[in-house]
Amino acid sequence: MLDINTIDMMWLLFCSCLLLLMQAGFMCLESGLVRSKNSSNVVMKNLVDLTIAFLFYGLFGFGLMFYSTNSFIGSFHPVFNGLDHKIVVFFLFQAMFCATAITLVSGAVAERMSFLGYIAISIVVSGFIYPIVGNWIWGGHIIHESSTGWLAKLGFYDYAGATVVHSVAGWVALAAMLIIGPRIGRFGEGGGPINTSSITLSAIGTLLIWVGWLGFNGGSLLRFDASVATIILNTLLGGTSGMFSAILLTYCLYRKALVIPLINGGLVGLVTITGSANILLPYQAIIFGMLAGPIVIPINALLNKYKIDDVIGVVPVHLAGGIFATIAAGFVVPLADEQSRLGAISVQFIGVVAVALFTFGASYLVMLIINKIVSLRVSAEDEIMGLNISEHNLLATNADMISQLSENIKTGDVLSKIAVDTSSESFEVAKRYNEIVDMFDGLNSTKQEALENAVYHASHDSLTSLLNRYALNKALEKEHILAKQFDEACCIALIDIDRFKSVNDTYGHDVGDKAIQHVASILSRRASLSDIVARAGGEEFCIIMPKTTLEEGASRIEKLRKQLELLPLVGEDYHIQMTISAGVALMDASSTTGHTMKYADNALYAAKEAGRNRIVVHTENSQSSRPR
Repeated sequence: MLDINTIDMMWLLFCSCLLLLMQAGFMCLESGLVRSKNSSNVVMKNLVDLTIAFLFYGLFGFGLMFYSTNSFIGSFHPVFNGLDHKIVVFFLFQAMFCATAITLVSGAVAERMSFLGYIAISIVVSGFIYPIVGNWIWGGHIIHESSTGWLAKLGFYDYAGATVVHSVAGWVALAAMLIIGPRIGRFGEGGGPINTSSITLSAIGTLLIWVGWLGFNGGSLLRFDASVATIILNTLLGGTSGMFSAILLTYCLYRKALVIPLINGGLVGLVTITGSANILLPYQAIIFGMLAGPIVIPINALLNKYKIDDVIGVVPVHLAGGIFATIAAGFVVPLADEQSRLGAISVQFIGVVAVALFTFGASYLVMLIINKIVSLRVSAEDEIMGLNISEHNLLATNADMISQLSENIKTGDVLSKIAVDTSSESFEVAKRYNEIVDMFDGLNSTKQEALENAVYHASHDSLTSLLNRYALNKALEKEHILAKQFDEACCIALIDIDRFKSVNDTYGHDVGDKAIQHVASILSRRASLSDIVARAGGEEFCIIMPKTTLEEGASRIEKLRKQLELLPLVGEDYHIQMTISAGVALMDASSTTGHTMKYADNALYAAKEAGRNRIVVHTENSQSSRPR
């Protein structure tokens, strides 16, 4: 039964506030470890964690967890329905635990998980999966000791959530990572570690997490007495010892002190103490922390080996740390009557296995179902663009690139290349800058200018600044080679300005040129970042859309058509409604560039024959070859 006095209630309320700081800490930690183009998405997920924890854990989870009538699951008992003050305080404290568990999942699958998918998973975890495990271990606090969970009856011990919070979050995160997959550019050919946006922000977040952890472990006693001081001391000793052993290992392996292993070494030390902070002696807390600190490095290497992309280290820190903490607690937990030390350790092991099977199995199955309804992963285009833009309409920053350029200007080394993550929104700009650096390297200023102009004019149309026919042919050949090597089709669209001759005849060639420039500007500005836009000749344009299906290509060209229709060409003496017709065809490994262009041209002809201002798609069933 829950038996707390007024002082205990004040202590629990204070610890709940400390746990809210932990939420802010995880927000900063995750924001610093992701790229700037995804930092706002991390903030959004951490904020919504609180919403889900309080609403859905309050409606479903709290009752399932603590209002037990048996040893396996509680009952439906919404916490907002006329509870006394003791229950309210206890719920506030426990809801912050739930928020911590689900926010860890967000960090593991950062930078590629859809916002709606994350919300769906968080609701299931906070409303059902987390409370059921919690009932097995912590059930019986509200009704009576007879309703204690089945693991607790066996003697399973978890003081403050090494298993209930951290291992559960780790198993759910692992299931999510296996289903969603790694970030683009993390593994495979040309892949590697992805740069973080701010180690300083992550370090600040880590310190806030440490402050919150004092409430995590200190409040789990559910009373305020002299033993709280020892619990807090053990917490800090475990964290600092984990940090110390982690830094020793990084020196042995890399001859350097690495920041992220240091951060995670401290966190895994805190996780390890969480399982038994109230029964440890201070020297035992140091031993536990020292043993736990190095765990993160080999576990992280194992994840990399199997191409599992864990952005903030949830599996090495919270899952591996939680398992270690749970087993280690078996070595120090007070023994029951006629219980051996081996028996106590065995019970802890049974709990680890049971929680693993249920949590991983249930979450994996639920995510498979959710993924059929709400895609758990964003599109490749959205991932490259950044979730700040694609999920929340927030413009990403180019802080890293600007910082490097500023440093080059400051030092006078303006021809030094800049390094930007290949998956970053700044990569294309950085790539062009580096090409210019290569072009200028070793040449005097006269040769530099001449070479730059020659290269540009050789590949660009003088009227529109788009790629010219020569560059278009080269681009088509390149895409065809890629199609044959990787079996990745691309979409080709031929676009023609409708009734262009009439514009020339009515308004003159100067206005005709402006019409071509007007259409070229809209096509280049409104096309996708990965598209290649060229002037094929006269009033005709071509757009190459790599890795795009026929249906997607046609849809994108249709959007361009509608946008152009809404943007007339306006001058002092004219107001011309511009429209286009387009033919779309697919180039794959089995086709040639010549055939594809012919198919697209035939489709374009069909579009103009059908009345203009429309899109026609070439398919196997539309083999029109009538010449234009």
